[in-house]
Formats: sequence, structure tokens, C-alpha cells
Amino acid sequence: MQGLAKQELILETSIIKRVREMLNIKLVKNLPFALATIVAATGAPVAVYGEVAAVEEVVVTARKRDESVQEVPESITVLTSQVIEDTGLDSLQGLADLAPNIHMNDSFSKATIRLNVRGIGTPQFGEAPVSFVVDGATVPDINFINQGIFDVDSIQLLRGPQGALYGQGALAGAFIITSKQPTNELQGSVELMYEDGNDQTLNASLSGALIEDKLLFRVGVNQNDREGQVRNIEGEYVDGADSYNLRGTLQYFASDTVEMKFIAKKSSGDYGYGNQYRVGLGLNEESSYDFTNSNYPGLESQDSTEFTYQLDWDLGGSTLTAVTNYSEITDVI
Repeated sequence: MQGLAKQELILETSIIKRVREMLNIKLVKNLPFALATIVAATGAPVAVYGEVAAVEEVVVTARKRDESVQEVPESITVLTSQVIEDTGLDSLQGLADLAPNIHMNDSFSKATIRLNVRGIGTPQFGEAPVSFVVDGATVPDINFINQGIFDVDSIQLLRGPQGALYGQGALAGAFIITSKQPTNELQGSVELMYEDGNDQTLNASLSGALIEDKLLFRVGVNQNDREGQVRNIEGEYVDGADSYNLRGTLQYFASDTVEMKFIAKKSSGDYGYGNQYRVGLGLNEESSYDFTNSNYPGLESQDSTEFTYQLDWDLGGSTLTAVTNYSEITDVI
């Protein structure tokens, strides 16, 4: 028995040594991205063979309080602003690409995205099985966040029933999106992107103080113009887009214990609609999806308006928070 135990120990030591060598050789090239991804998912310090990376604690508000992600007894993925920037996240589809057990597919229109969380999916013309919370307010429909993700500080993705905190719509989880907050210092950013299909995107933001330490502001804008990549039988592009999103935030510190925030957002866009692809001769044939079997260009227009007011009153041992939201959307197909 002792000889067998010794052989198992030698084999285990050999395997660990081999794994360490593979990590050191193959993964070190992608170390920054790997660390960012692991930290986003767990919030834990990451140790790599040969070196140790120290990371900041990831604080989440998924349970209506500030706490370390390591202390939250939930299946949660946290995407910090740094991870969002490093991965180029700009859409809901990007969320599904970065988080486990979340799948998302486009449908025949922008208003009917197919979202699936832990096997629970969106029914035909029904509500998604998760709650969407944007800057403290629960929005009534996925359309209020599918126009684009920009100037965002963090995204928390909770998997599993969350009805106790987020209502009956949180059957499969909750998506909590927090925008970047106003700052005392004047700062701004501009980002330009160009992709296939003559896809042009502009992201810009400006933040500062109207009254130092008292009244702060932040403005963010996202604009996208895409010609498209899929043509119909008349040669017209059918998957184009022309949209913009504008968000403004005012933050007022009435006293040392009372803080008020007012957020307004306006979104508008025209999108290609009803794209039906032909089936190619081969399943992997690249040309199978380069045109649709229709001569109707298809167009969908969306316009949405949101207003959110939030009051935070520090009572010493606790904080009283009141959130009021008005949301309106028009979807024309």
C-alpha cells in the first residue's frame, strides 16, 4: 500500500509540474486579459506560476448593499469598466459572450431578442426571464438597453431566481448596469471605431462640476451608422443601422447626508428588419449568408425616452433610497 501511495504522489507531482509549465509557457502572452477576465468573474486575487498579481477588491451592489463579490452567495459575473474597455463590449450580445450560462440571439426584429439564461428563454413576443436594472431603476423591457452599451462603469450579471429583490420578472436572473458617475474634475473622452459593413461608431463623454463639490454633471453620447453586410435579391442592404443614444446626469449633494441624482436618456434609431437568410449548399459555405431571399428592404424604427430620479439619505447605520423612473418606447415595424 505504501508503494502504491508513493507512486500516486509522484504521478500527482509530475502532473502539477507539467500544468505549471504549460501555464508558464502558453498563457503568459495573454496574462493581462486572462487576469482581467478571472477577476471580473470572481473578484479574487490571481496567482500565476512564477509571479503573483495583486488586484483591487471588486465591490458589487447586487444585494442592495456594497459588499465584496467574494461575499455574495450568488452565481454572479462582474464586468468592471476596465474589462468593458479591454473587451470592446458595446452590446447585449457581448454580455452573452463574456458570461457563462447566458445565450442571446437576434431575431427577425430588434425588438424580439432571444435571451436564454440557464435554459430559461424568452417566449414568442414575451418578456425576457430576467430583470434589467439601469442606474438603480428597473426598466420594463429589454429594448431599453439593447440600443447599445456606452459610458458604463460596471455590469453585474446574476444567474438564478432573484424575485425577492428584483420582482417577478427575475425568474432566471438580473442584469444590473451602472453608468459612470459625474466627477469634480473636468474630464472627457472620445472613441471612434470602424468595422466591416462600413460600420462607424462614435462614443464620447464629458464630466465635471457646475458647482464644485455640490453640483456635478456628466454627458455621454453614442452614435452608430452601419451600411450593412447582407443584401436582398435587389442588391439593397437589409441589415443597416442609423442610431444615437444620449444620456445626461446631474448629481446634487444637498448636505453631508442627502444626495440627489437626476438622469435623462434619449435613444432613437432605424434598423434593418426581417432578414431571412437563404440556405447554402454546404452548412459552412461562407456565401450562405450574404443575401436574403427577398426584395423587401425592411425597416424598424425605435424611439425611447427615460427619466430617473434617485434620492439617497444617509441615516447613520443605514441609507434610505428612493427611486422614481419614467420610461416610454415606440417601436414601429
